[in-house]
Amino acid sequence: MIPIKYRNFFLILIITLLILLSRNKLYFQHSQCRAEQSNQEWDSIAIYNVKSNDNLTRIARKFYSQTDAFPLSSFTSQIRGLNNISNNTIRTGQKLKIPLNRRTSLLEKIQPDTIRGIYIQPYYLNSAKAIEIVKHYKETNCNAIVVDFKNMRGELFYPSKNEIAQQVNIISLVISHPEKMISFCHKHNISLIARFVVFHDIAIANAFQEWTPIADTTRKQSVSDDEKKWLNPYLPEVQAYQLALLKEVLSFGVDEIQLDYIRFPTESKYTDRSFSLPDSVKREDVIVDFLRKVRILTDEYNTKLSADVFGIIAFQRSVDIASTGQNIKRMAKYLDRINPMIYPSHFFGRFEGKKYPGKEPYYFVHQTCKRIKGICPASLKVSPFLQAFSLWHSQFNPAYLLSQLQALKDCDITDGFLLWNAASKYEKSWPALKLWNSGTKYIPLENNDY
Repeated sequence: MIPIKYRNFFLILIITLLILLSRNKLYFQHSQCRAEQSNQEWDSIAIYNVKSNDNLTRIARKFYSQTDAFPLSSFTSQIRGLNNISNNTIRTGQKLKIPLNRRTSLLEKIQPDTIRGIYIQPYYLNSAKAIEIVKHYKETNCNAIVVDFKNMRGELFYPSKNEIAQQVNIISLVISHPEKMISFCHKHNISLIARFVVFHDIAIANAFQEWTPIADTTRKQSVSDDEKKWLNPYLPEVQAYQLALLKEVLSFGVDEIQLDYIRFPTESKYTDRSFSLPDSVKREDVIVDFLRKVRILTDEYNTKLSADVFGIIAFQRSVDIASTGQNIKRMAKYLDRINPMIYPSHFFGRFEGKKYPGKEPYYFVHQTCKRIKGICPASLKVSPFLQAFSLWHSQFNPAYLLSQLQALKDCDITDGFLLWNAASKYEKSWPALKLWNSGTKYIPLENNDY
C-alpha cells in the first residue's frame, strides 16, 4: 500500500507523463507532416503573425514574390499544408509558417517546330485553371500556349516600366510575375507564346490624337472619338513605342513573340484617312520594315517571331495586300512562323460560291491552307488558328473542329495549329483533340448543322 500522502504525488506524476507522451506524439506527427512538405526543399521558412483582416490568399500575395510557386492558388495550398490547415480558417494572432523559395528557373527555351495549343486569356493562366489546362494538355498532346501580354485595348498585362504606359495608366498586373508563368509552362514542357497586339491600340489612340490616322495631310484633324482605335503604323513615334514594349516582353524570356494586328486598318471609316505615306512608300513597305526592326530584337533574345494574318490574306489578292500591307512573301523574310486565322464563319456572303461559309469548315480551311502553302517559302512554318467558337451559321462542336483538323492533314500542314476562342472556353475542343489523337480519320460532312 502506498501511503495516502504519496498517492496524490504519484497521480500527478502519471498525469504529467501522459501529457508529455501525448505532446511528443503530436510533435512526431507534426514532424512527419513537415517531412512530407519538405520535399519542396524550401530555402527558408518565414513566421507571419495573422492580423485581424487577413485571409490566406491575402497573406500568400504578400509573400508571392519570394517564392517560385505558380499560380497563386498553389502557393496558398503550400501554406495551408505546411500549417496543417484543413480549411481556410485562420485566427488573429496565429503564427503561420510561410515557405520561401527563390529558385525560379526559366530553363532552356522551348521552341518546338510543330506546335499544338490554344489561345488563353492571362486571367485564366494566372489562376487555379492553370492546373486544369496542364491536365488537358497532357491528355491531348498539346505543347504551346498563346497568352496576351498586350491586347486590342492597349492594356499591358505585365509590370511595364514604360513611361507612356504608366502615364496613360494602362498597366494591369494580371501577369504580375512573368518569369514564374514561363517557368511553370516550361516545367510542363509547354512553350509560352506572347501575343502582342501592335497597331490596334484604343488606349494610346485616345491619349495621343496625333498618333492616329488623320483626315488630311495637315494633321490637324483626327478620327472622331468613337473611331479612335488604330494607330498610324507609319509614324516613327508609334513604332518606337511598340518596339520599347516588345523589348520589355522579350526580357522576361518568352519562347515566341506573336504579333497580331500587324497591319493597316481596313474598316470603311478609315478609307479616306491619311497615313502620311510618301508616294514612293507602300503600306506593305511599312509593315515589312517594322518586322525587320522587331526581328533584330527577337534575335537578340533568341526568341522566335510569328505573325497573325487574315485567312483571306492567303488568297493574296492585290486589293487585300494594298489595304492591309500584309504581303506574305515579303513578310516571310523576317518570320519564323505565320498564323493564318482561318475562321470559316468570317468568310461572309457567297464567298467562293458558298452560301454559308461558316457551315463548311473543311472546305475553307483546306482551300486557305492550299493557297498559303503555295505562297510561303519552305523556311516559313505555317500553323493556322482554327475556329473554336460559334458564330452566325456555324455551331461549334467537336465535329466542327475535327473537320478543320482533317483539312490540315489532307493539305499536308505539318507545323501544327492553334485554337482560338476569345472567351477561352474550350470545353467542346478537348474531346475533339482526344479523338483526333487516337489517329482515327475523320470524314467531314459539309454544309450540315455541326
